[in-house]
Amino acid sequence: MSDSRKIEIADINVIMSTKGGRNFICRVLDQCGVFSDSFDPDTHQHAKNAGRRQVGLWLIGELEEATPGEYLTLLKERNEQ
Repeated sequence: MSDSRKIEIADINVIMSTKGGRNFICRVLDQCGVFSDSFDPDTHQHAKNAGRRQVGLWLIGELEEATPGEYLTLLKERNEQ
């Protein structure tokens, strides 16, 4: 693992180590539409939704790699709201 990747993972750990950080990431994921269907009958809107969702899926991959336990905590906290 490169030094820059180690720094990225450490940064994610800092964000995910607090409830406020997890709340913020959860809001980003909600805005990306990862917890809902991206389909829209309007092809332009569908493409926009799919692009946003792809960014959210990338972020989930980052979270799962860097802080799998904290990502699960985020999901539990989201379900409790």
